[in-house]
This record gives sequence, C-alpha cells and structure tokens, in this order.
Amino acid sequence: MQPTSSNTAPPSPTTTSTTTRRFRVPHGSASNANNYADSTHPPSFSLPPFLPPQRTPVQIIGARRASGSVRPAPTVRLPPRPRPAVAPVNITATPRYRAAEKNIRVAIVALPVAIVTSYVLYQRVIVGEERKVLGRDTPDVRTI
Repeated sequence: MQPTSSNTAPPSPTTTSTTTRRFRVPHGSASNANNYADSTHPPSFSLPPFLPPQRTPVQIIGARRASGSVRPAPTVRLPPRPRPAVAPVNITATPRYRAAEKNIRVAIVALPVAIVTSYVLYQRVIVGEERKVLGRDTPDVRTI
C-alpha cells in the first residue's frame, strides 16, 4: 500500500499533463451544467457563415447618384414657424391715433364744403353769373 499524504492537493482544471488538457468553463454557464469542465476537448461552437452587411437605401441611392442614373430629390419647403401669440394692442388709445383721426375727420367734413364753395365762386367771378337771392319775388311778410 502506498501512503497518502493529506498535503497533496488534487490537480486543478488548468493543470496540463502530457496526455490531457482540461479547459476551464466559467462558473454558472450552461456548459458547466453539462459537465464540460471535465471534458478533454473544448466545446465546439458552430458559427454561421460570414455574410457581408446589406447595403442601406442611402448607400444604394448614393451609388446610383454617383453613376448619374438618378436625379437629385427636389428640395422640400418647410412651413413657416408659428408666431407666438401676442395679445392685440388697442391702438385707438394712443395719442398718435387720436391726432390722425382728427385730421381725417376734418378732411372728410371740410373738403366737400371747400369744393362746392370754390365752384360757386368760379361761376360768379369768372363766368359772370349773378348771385342767387332767395325770396325777392314774394312780398315781405312784415309789411302785410
């Protein structure tokens, strides 16, 4: 019988020998549940074949545009930005408005009077019409 020594530790999973090589599997992985840690061969992973990434529509249009087969897209006009709502100002209370209102009122009343008066004076002075007198043909009321 061979004496066993309690000081010797069991071989670790990363220890290499001349015939076997063991691979350490991370703790808690699915392969650990299948006891791959004690396996003499690494787990085999099958990867899908490499496929180059598909071209995006921007890349496709850019390639067509570079070749001259596609005309550039028309520019799009954006609608104007909405203006912030501002409370309307009562302009009738301002002094400038009142002054302008007075001048317009004077012009509306005075211009027709000035035009008619000018015409009547022209007829009397230049053309020679007599002045119209009201009530000459009727007797005076006070005398009766």
